[in-house]
Amino acid sequence: MAREALEVERLLISARRHFERALYYLGQAETKSLVDMFLGGLFSAIIDIMEYDDYKKALREIDYAKYYLKQAEKYSSIIPELDDSNLWFITDVAFDSLFADLLRHFKIMEAKRQVENAIREIDEILYRLRSKYRGSETEVMGEEDTAVY
Repeated sequence: MAREALEVERLLISARRHFERALYYLGQAETKSLVDMFLGGLFSAIIDIMEYDDYKKALREIDYAKYYLKQAEKYSSIIPELDDSNLWFITDVAFDSLFADLLRHFKIMEAKRQVENAIREIDEILYRLRSKYRGSETEVMGEEDTAVY
């Protein structure tokens, strides 16, 4: 495999790992969002803060993935653009209601969808890259390469 292709592969795998972590944090935020909607009550503000923290962690992981994708310039178009504004958090805490909770929940679900799409695109690119440079060789990277989300 050409040296350049190996470097691109390494960068894409690193980006994918960060997207997977972002997906994990978004899943955590989604769970907390559901808890907040149905069981929030007196603990709603605490749950909101924990949920927002997970969302911010996901955004940080996406920023790390962006760094690796920008290194592999050709593939930087697959970076998901997520809303990282604090406005929805402030609105949810200040005007805690089912409507605000639903709005945030749908925002988290959309972010998850975008990250899942980015992971899928990286997998397709890695497959094409490996097919092109390795020919008939097949390499199984591990369980995470076959995960279905």
